[in-house]
Amino acid sequence: MAISRAQCLSILVGSAQLSTGISGSVEEVHQLSRLCRLFSLGAQAINRLQTSLCVMDGSIGAFEAKAQLSRLLRAVEQGERFTITVRGKPVADLVPHGGGSEQGVAAAVAALQAAPRIRGVSDADLASFVAEGRL
Repeated sequence: MAISRAQCLSILVGSAQLSTGISGSVEEVHQLSRLCRLFSLGAQAINRLQTSLCVMDGSIGAFEAKAQLSRLLRAVEQGERFTITVRGKPVADLVPHGGGSEQGVAAAVAALQAAPRIRGVSDADLASFVAEGRL
């Protein structure tokens, strides 16, 4: 059984009544055994696929990042951030591009300049604050 990283859907239909209706023939026992094995393999495949496709804490190994770069870039485009690791050690951050960051900086500076100033503290009060170690 091979598992592709491509998106896919597999449906395995079975019934719990299959295990109760066994007449005891060797062939029926083999069929039930195969069905149970298919369910087991399917569950394992789903777990592996979910583990490789989900990034729970925002970190992803370099090999997986390389294999899933297109998916990661789409997620980053939507605002997600990832930390790429090598042997568990963080080495790079994959973050949205800061396009227009100069405009963002200019807007932040303008907002700070427009903020109301603190008034009412005299120079003498400031000097006493400094002397007391409060500043």
